[in-house]
Amino acid sequence: MQAIEDEDPEDGQLQRFIFYRLVCRPVNLRVVKRVENLLLEKYHFRRKVEEGLEEYIQVLVSSVRHVKSFEKYKARLREREIEIPPDVEEAIRNYLRG
Repeated sequence: MQAIEDEDPEDGQLQRFIFYRLVCRPVNLRVVKRVENLLLEKYHFRRKVEEGLEEYIQVLVSSVRHVKSFEKYKARLREREIEIPPDVEEAIRNYLRG
């Protein structure tokens, strides 16, 4: 709540709260209602934080897709009895992690 009142878009706890609210349903809305109401009162500030988080969300979504694709390709290679050398697999995983 302090980060909202100070309008500090770099506060990690606030960013996590807004991120979870963007992607998840509320579990215990009564507990977070005061924070939600404060964010609703400061719409422009909330949008500023959300816009900053959009880039992270895009990276998360695209990397999950790539990791799933990589796992599919690995399975197809294994079916053909082709093994990926461990150092190559590690390099690919590091690349996918960014």
